[in-house]
Amino acid sequence: MSCPAMAQLLSNTLYYKRFFPYYAFNVLGGLDSEGKGCVFTYDAVGSYERTGYSAQGTGSILIMSVLNNQLKSPRPLLLPAR
Repeated sequence: MSCPAMAQLLSNTLYYKRFFPYYAFNVLGGLDSEGKGCVFTYDAVGSYERTGYSAQGTGSILIMSVLNNQLKSPRPLLLPAR
């Protein structure tokens, strides 16, 4: 099953339970048909979007600053050359 198809399946599953939700904020990751990574983030009722990176849960506030620095900035921190 392709990653976008799995993303839609998870979205439908969460949406059907929207009146009695699971209260789960999911992150789905995998490879698309071109072999590139894909990450999908969800809210509790099944709304989703494809992003480059994501974190959910209690530690997401802490790790998102690191991810923004390392993955979003044009010049991420690099280890010094030896």
